[in-house]
Amino acid sequence: SEAQLSVESAEEAAVEAVGVYASSRSSLLCGEASMQSKVTKLREQGNCHFKSSRWERAVSHYSDAIVLLRAMRAEKAAGIADEATKLHSNRAAALLKLGQYAEAISDCDAALAFSPGFAKACLRREEAARLLE
Repeated sequence: SEAQLSVESAEEAAVEAVGVYASSRSSLLCGEASMQSKVTKLREQGNCHFKSSRWERAVSHYSDAIVLLRAMRAEKAAGIADEATKLHSNRAAALLKLGQYAEAISDCDAALAFSPGFAKACLRREEAARLLE
């Protein structure tokens, strides 16, 4: 609907105004704290899109956050496991909604590599495997 498009346009403008989404892939030179802040913001924006059933946008935000997180991991491995677990598990949930079951399983496996036994990733992996059959 027109109201939905207006809300989405406003959200996109806000994201670009902060410079998070538009610069996330090219901002690998910032300090670690700034990068962590951007990762968190991207995850939160992905969560908002997920809650609004905008699965593709959620996947995009989670993916951008994972790219930044990988850059941080290259610099300092400690302290990112929790964030990586959440991002991969959240992206898996969005991929499930999109019917991309094999990709969801891969993300669940990545989440479980960071945090073995993480309940949400286990449940999402089971669901994706069941739907893939």
